[in-house]
Amino acid sequence: MILRLLITFFDDALERTAADAGRTFAEHFDTTVADARAALG
Repeated sequence: MILRLLITFFDDALERTAADAGRTFAEHFDTTVADARAALG
């Protein structure tokens, strides 16, 4: 389950990077994790 969650984060960050190239992949990945924490917390 953890692996699937990480893959989902990675995919989402890739989509965000394609849509907004002004930020790095790492920044988008961090935002994705923060969004998940907010939704699950």
